[in-house]
Amino acid sequence: MRNILLTVSYDGTDFCGWQRQDKSDGGRPVRTVQGEIEKALEKIHKEHVNLTGSGRTDSGVHAFAQAANFYSPIDSIPVEKYIPAINAFLPDDIRIVGSSEVAQDFSSRFSATSRTYRYFIHTGNPFASEMRFVWPIHHKPDITVL
Repeated sequence: MRNILLTVSYDGTDFCGWQRQDKSDGGRPVRTVQGEIEKALEKIHKEHVNLTGSGRTDSGVHAFAQAANFYSPIDSIPVEKYIPAINAFLPDDIRIVGSSEVAQDFSSRFSATSRTYRYFIHTGNPFASEMRFVWPIHHKPDITVL
């Protein structure tokens, strides 16, 4: 089995975070990034494949390059072909943007050495296309105040 590392980008607006939540909404599953990618992996592998993310996110959080890994029982797929193969089964608000084979003991969760969080504040009147990605405030904060 190969250990495959994915780099994932997503617009988290319509997700209940990263982690699969099978029975969170009155016993019904909710939409999560991990759940959507695992469904795509299952279509490719014809069996359930567990995906491990580098960390969990809250509802509505976006990711530019989140790491996730899984063990593939298929040796015949070239690692770079996972990008178009998985994306073919994903909704438009999730994209796989990178894939590579990593050591068997690599874990995107436990092998991570850093995480970067970015917050965007808009101090004017944001465009509609920006509203999912900024926190609009109607005054200019004094960024010299600690």
